[in-house]
Amino acid sequence: KLTVTEDDAGDIVVTVSTTDQTEELTVSVELLPKPPVTLTMDPDELWPPNHKMRAVTAVLEGLDCYPAATLKLVSVTSNEPDNGTGDGDTEDDIQEADIGTLDFEFLLRAERAGGGTGRVYAVVYELDDGEGMMSMLEADVTVPHDQGN
Repeated sequence: KLTVTEDDAGDIVVTVSTTDQTEELTVSVELLPKPPVTLTMDPDELWPPNHKMRAVTAVLEGLDCYPAATLKLVSVTSNEPDNGTGDGDTEDDIQEADIGTLDFEFLLRAERAGGGTGRVYAVVYELDDGEGMMSMLEADVTVPHDQGN
Protein backbone atom coordinates (compact mmCIF):
# COMPACT_ATOMS: atom_id res chain seq x y z
CA LYS A 1 0.00 0.00 0.00
CA LEU A 2 1.35 3.45 -0.92
CA THR A 3 0.06 6.70 0.60
CA VAL A 4 1.19 10.26 0.00
CA THR A 5 0.24 12.93 2.53
CA GLU A 6 1.22 16.45 3.46
CA ASP A 7 2.00 17.12 7.11
CA ASP A 8 1.26 20.29 9.09
CA ALA A 9 4.59 21.83 8.09
CA GLY A 10 3.78 21.36 4.39
CA ASP A 11 6.27 18.52 3.91
CA ILE A 12 5.31 15.62 1.64
CA VAL A 13 5.36 12.21 3.36
CA VAL A 14 5.37 9.01 1.28
CA THR A 15 4.47 5.85 3.21
CA VAL A 16 4.83 2.29 1.92
CA SER A 17 3.13 -0.43 4.00
CA THR A 18 3.03 -4.17 3.63
CA THR A 19 1.51 -6.84 5.85
CA ASP A 20 2.46 -10.49 6.05
CA GLN A 21 0.94 -13.21 8.24
CA THR A 22 2.79 -12.21 11.41
CA GLU A 23 3.49 -8.49 11.41
CA GLU A 24 3.19 -5.23 9.53
CA LEU A 25 6.15 -3.30 8.15
CA THR A 26 5.83 0.42 7.46
CA VAL A 27 8.47 2.56 5.76
CA SER A 28 8.07 6.34 5.59
CA VAL A 29 10.09 8.65 3.38
CA GLU A 30 9.87 12.36 4.06
CA LEU A 31 10.67 14.66 1.16
CA LEU A 32 12.06 17.83 2.68
CA PRO A 33 12.10 21.14 0.86
CA LYS A 34 15.35 22.07 -0.85
CA PRO A 35 17.58 24.44 1.10
CA PRO A 36 17.81 28.03 -0.05
CA VAL A 37 20.80 29.17 -2.06
CA THR A 38 22.92 31.63 -0.06
CA LEU A 39 25.60 34.05 -1.21
CA THR A 40 28.53 35.32 0.85
CA MET A 41 31.72 37.07 -0.18
CA ASP A 42 35.23 36.03 0.81
CA PRO A 43 36.58 38.22 2.22
CA ASP A 44 33.53 40.27 3.22
CA GLU A 45 35.68 43.09 4.67
CA LEU A 46 38.70 44.82 3.14
CA TRP A 47 41.20 46.16 5.66
CA PRO A 48 43.38 48.15 5.80
CA PRO A 49 42.04 50.81 3.41
CA ASN A 50 45.38 51.12 1.59
CA HIS A 51 44.02 51.77 -1.96
CA LYS A 52 45.20 48.35 -3.18
CA MET A 53 43.11 46.05 -5.35
CA ARG A 54 42.01 42.90 -3.51
CA ALA A 55 40.62 39.70 -5.01
CA VAL A 56 37.19 38.73 -3.67
CA THR A 57 35.30 35.51 -4.34
CA ALA A 58 31.57 34.84 -4.35
CA VAL A 59 30.70 31.75 -2.29
CA LEU A 60 27.37 30.06 -3.04
CA GLU A 61 25.91 27.35 -0.83
CA GLY A 62 22.93 25.15 -1.65
CA LEU A 63 23.35 25.49 -5.42
CA ASP A 64 24.18 21.78 -5.78
CA CYS A 65 20.52 20.98 -4.93
CA TYR A 66 19.46 22.66 -8.19
CA PRO A 67 21.22 20.83 -11.05
CA ALA A 68 19.33 22.79 -13.73
CA ALA A 69 20.05 26.20 -12.18
CA THR A 70 21.63 29.06 -14.08
CA LEU A 71 23.37 31.95 -12.41
CA LYS A 72 24.86 35.22 -13.62
CA LEU A 73 26.54 38.25 -12.10
CA VAL A 74 24.16 41.20 -12.45
CA SER A 75 26.08 44.03 -10.81
CA VAL A 76 28.89 45.12 -8.54
CA THR A 77 28.31 48.63 -7.21
CA SER A 78 29.67 50.94 -4.54
CA ASN A 79 27.95 53.42 -2.25
CA GLU A 80 30.85 55.84 -2.81
CA PRO A 81 32.00 57.47 -6.05
CA ASP A 82 34.80 55.84 -8.01
CA ASN A 83 37.08 58.83 -7.46
CA GLY A 84 35.62 60.72 -4.53
CA THR A 85 37.25 63.13 -2.14
CA GLY A 86 39.45 61.78 0.61
CA ASP A 87 39.90 58.35 -0.99
CA GLY A 88 43.40 58.56 -2.42
CA ASP A 89 42.53 59.98 -5.87
CA THR A 90 42.24 56.56 -7.52
CA GLU A 91 39.86 55.25 -10.18
CA ASP A 92 38.50 51.90 -11.41
CA ASP A 93 37.68 50.62 -7.91
CA ILE A 94 35.83 47.60 -9.37
CA GLN A 95 37.84 45.53 -11.87
CA GLU A 96 37.52 42.24 -13.76
CA ALA A 97 33.83 41.82 -12.88
CA ASP A 98 32.34 40.24 -16.02
CA ILE A 99 28.69 41.31 -15.75
CA GLY A 100 26.16 38.92 -17.33
CA THR A 101 28.34 35.85 -16.86
CA LEU A 102 29.05 33.22 -14.23
CA ASP A 103 31.90 35.27 -12.74
CA PHE A 104 32.80 34.40 -9.13
CA GLU A 105 36.07 36.32 -8.68
CA PHE A 106 36.93 39.97 -9.27
CA LEU A 107 38.92 42.83 -7.77
CA LEU A 108 37.74 45.56 -5.40
CA ARG A 109 39.77 48.49 -4.13
CA ALA A 110 40.39 48.59 -0.38
CA GLU A 111 39.56 52.26 0.10
CA ARG A 112 36.84 54.50 1.50
CA ALA A 113 36.25 58.23 1.76
CA GLY A 114 38.13 59.66 4.73
CA GLY A 115 35.15 61.76 5.83
CA GLY A 116 32.54 59.02 5.35
CA THR A 117 31.27 56.12 7.41
CA GLY A 118 32.83 53.40 5.27
CA ARG A 119 32.35 51.93 1.83
CA VAL A 120 29.97 49.15 0.86
CA TYR A 121 30.35 47.19 -2.37
CA ALA A 122 27.08 45.40 -3.24
CA VAL A 123 27.41 42.22 -5.32
CA VAL A 124 24.23 40.91 -7.00
CA TYR A 125 23.62 37.62 -8.83
CA GLU A 126 20.46 36.47 -10.62
CA LEU A 127 19.49 32.84 -9.99
CA ASP A 128 17.11 30.82 -12.13
CA ASP A 129 16.67 27.58 -10.17
CA GLY A 130 15.59 25.65 -13.28
CA GLU A 131 12.25 24.90 -11.63
CA GLY A 132 10.44 28.13 -12.43
CA MET A 133 11.77 30.38 -9.67
CA MET A 134 13.93 33.45 -10.25
CA SER A 135 15.63 35.28 -7.41
CA MET A 136 18.29 37.88 -6.76
CA LEU A 137 21.12 37.06 -4.36
CA GLU A 138 23.05 39.94 -2.78
CA ALA A 139 26.08 40.09 -0.53
CA ASP A 140 28.21 43.01 0.59
CA VAL A 141 31.92 43.65 0.91
CA THR A 142 32.71 46.50 3.28
CA VAL A 143 35.65 48.81 3.74
CA PRO A 144 35.02 50.18 7.24
CA HIS A 145 35.98 53.72 8.15
CA ASP A 146 37.99 52.42 11.10
CA GLN A 147 38.36 49.38 13.32
CA GLY A 148 36.21 50.85 16.09
CA ASN A 149 39.02 52.78 17.79
